[in-house]
Amino acid sequence: MAAGKDRMKLLTSKIHFLLAIALCALSMSLMVAAQQTPVPPTPQPTREVGRQKEKEKEKDKTKMPMPAIPGALPPGVEMGDGTTTERSIAVDPKVSIQMCVTEGNVRINGWGRNEVRAFVSEGSNFGFHIGQKSIKDGNPVLISLVNVRKTQGGAAMAGDCIAGDEVELDVPANAAISLKGRQSDIDIDGVRKVWVSNVGGDINIRNVSQGVSASTFQGDVTVENSSGAMELGSSSGNVVVYGVEPADVGDQFKAKTNSGAISLQKIGYRLADVNSISGTVLFTGALLAAGR
Repeated sequence: MAAGKDRMKLLTSKIHFLLAIALCALSMSLMVAAQQTPVPPTPQPTREVGRQKEKEKEKDKTKMPMPAIPGALPPGVEMGDGTTTERSIAVDPKVSIQMCVTEGNVRINGWGRNEVRAFVSEGSNFGFHIGQKSIKDGNPVLISLVNVRKTQGGAAMAGDCIAGDEVELDVPANAAISLKGRQSDIDIDGVRKVWVSNVGGDINIRNVSQGVSASTFQGDVTVENSSGAMELGSSSGNVVVYGVEPADVGDQFKAKTNSGAISLQKIGYRLADVNSISGTVLFTGALLAAGR
């Protein structure tokens, strides 16, 4: 009986040992299989998703404010309010405006606002240079229009003259205009005082209250319904004047041309200095007492 019990114990021990070995082998097989199973790749964004993200970035860029002129503006230059071709700036009622135009038709009109509005068609990008401000309210009393251009480095630089197919200004009725032109037809109406020098082109001035100085090398000069001291001239054109008179006692009238005609109608000056080298002089109207 004792021998039988020993054999049963031995057989049971062998069975337990074999089961343990089988379990270990099964565990090792499962680990190896797990290591050899391929891991699925992380899904990459498709081209459509990438394009959508690029479109969203571009959309965000368009929301960002873009400066009218890249780079810092020169000292004293203000771009004013408006687009690249039309700008405006608040000014003193008696502002003095300086400008140089190399080419283009120039139109300047007086209006009832204390504001200068400038428009240039198919031409220069421009800004307002403030030369002086009023001590009383800080509004500009002296401004000039300057050509603003970008350099290769991206900075903005201001030049003296602007150009365009059409150059138009609306200015306060009490403004004084100083204008240099090269190849420009110039038309000015309804301001306080005018000084114009032109190389080639006609000059037409109306409704100026306190004096006109206008000269052109090749072109005609016409002044109507204006007052104040006047000095008009053309090298190879006509000078036509109608309905002018002094604004103050002592204001003088001068007109000259080298090879054109001078026509004067209804002028109220006591002293008129008129000269044409090779053209005619026509005067229509009554002379004042002691006038000459």
